[in-house]
Amino acid sequence: MGQRVDRLFRRRGWTKSTIAQEQSTKTSVGGHIVVVGYGPAGREVVEAAREIGLSLIVFDLNSQSVIEARKLGLEAYVGDATQPDILRMARLSQAIALVVTLPDHRITTAIIVEAKDQCPDLKIVARARHHRYFGLLEGAGATIVVDEEAQVGRRMSSYITSTAIARETPKRDDVPKDLHTD
Repeated sequence: MGQRVDRLFRRRGWTKSTIAQEQSTKTSVGGHIVVVGYGPAGREVVEAAREIGLSLIVFDLNSQSVIEARKLGLEAYVGDATQPDILRMARLSQAIALVVTLPDHRITTAIIVEAKDQCPDLKIVARARHHRYFGLLEGAGATIVVDEEAQVGRRMSSYITSTAIARETPKRDDVPKDLHTD
């Protein structure tokens, strides 16, 4: 994974020093949330954090996602968070928490281990795409593991029980947006 990102950086004319220079121009006040992954789950985390006024640093491998994050005024970087230098840019020792929204348990585990190595007391919230990886992520050092399968089950059962109690089909506007099919 790291070699692929290095090649991408070279193709775009980016080097660790140019990224570090850019990063050093940002305020280093701290008290921020670091979000790894700016897909649908990462965007939800960012939206919720912004609503309560938290500052954020976002990392993603997709340059288009980083551009979109920057358009919203976020501090965002293309970077492989399994790499120690990339996580150092995140100023983990000053962060409130690290949130890893990636679906791949192997990459998430590597990020957790590296983050804990750099900052042992850091709070880490990690996504477990499948229930069977919950223990792995927790064992790696995640403070909170969000079990995606359990969350989906809870949301679906909540919908079903509220519909059964109402004994009617809810209007589309009454169904949470994450349960819409389109």
